[in-house]
Amino acid sequence: MERKKFIRNSIGLVSVAAIADACKKSDTGSSSASVTALTCASSVFSSTPVSGTAFSGTGTVPYTGGNGAAYSAGSAIASTGVTGLTATLVAGTLANGTGNIVYTITGTPASSGTANFAISFGGQSCSMAVTVNAASGSCVVAPVETEGPYPYPGGEINNPLNISNIKGDRTGVAFSLTIKLVNTNASCAALTGYRVDIWHCDRRGYYSGYANQPGVDGTLSYVGSTWLRGYQTTDASGNVTFLTIFPGWYTSRACHIHVEIYNASNQVVKITQLAFPQAIGDAVAVLTSPQYNGTVNPTTNATDSVFSDSIAQNQLLTLSGSIAAGYTSTHVIGIAV
Repeated sequence: MERKKFIRNSIGLVSVAAIADACKKSDTGSSSASVTALTCASSVFSSTPVSGTAFSGTGTVPYTGGNGAAYSAGSAIASTGVTGLTATLVAGTLANGTGNIVYTITGTPASSGTANFAISFGGQSCSMAVTVNAASGSCVVAPVETEGPYPYPGGEINNPLNISNIKGDRTGVAFSLTIKLVNTNASCAALTGYRVDIWHCDRRGYYSGYANQPGVDGTLSYVGSTWLRGYQTTDASGNVTFLTIFPGWYTSRACHIHVEIYNASNQVVKITQLAFPQAIGDAVAVLTSPQYNGTVNPTTNATDSVFSDSIAQNQLLTLSGSIAAGYTSTHVIGIAV
């Protein structure tokens, strides 16, 4: 028969194996630290994280029944709900009675909403929750705009257009566009499983899929072509990303992208358009290699028939990059669902 080893402490004989198991289960790195209760609901945070922005702060969790023991730093705990953050216990010494333990919280939250951390300390467990705010200006309902010209005949979903790289054989200044969908009726929580259709003209102002288009190169037909259009379904963070080129322009319209958004029941929940910063659009338009229209667009965002009364309502893209390296943009579209 196996003989178990015991040691004596203040409350009597304790199995050595039991102590070893307790050490393995401890998140604190100390088997002696204990509390009778953790109150995660009363946690206090040094500041509020913002979606898509790097964060560094602290979360303080009250406890009762501390035994005065010292404890070491813990392991990083990944957030759930809103992902992208981690919480790590800061080393310290318990009070005899009531006090607080402190966690450092770092990372970049993937969306707005609530980030939850499953913490375990001193023999007790609870869930610490921190609210993540939406980025400034993003938690607003995007304006509704006309569908505009040239959605693909029969609709994007009925064609082989479930693609992220929509460049096809078109050339121009590289452009990567990430669209993030959020629910303005739920603290801008990410909208998952929504279909996002986009389309735009090429560097010379023509659309794929249509005949008899007047433009700088004369009247042209691109029936059967599918370049510079496609759709994606939003992921768990509400994002879709398209690889494309910087659009050109055509008479009477500022540089723009068409967007249609559908829910899981294939119902349209938003039709809108996205505008480009005037100075960057003008700089791209005058390029001769690759050849854009070669001149500044006479129709500006301020005089455009679509954007003139709504561009301040979160329709203007924010761009990073350069003509040589290409541009990138992440744009949040708010929908009330």
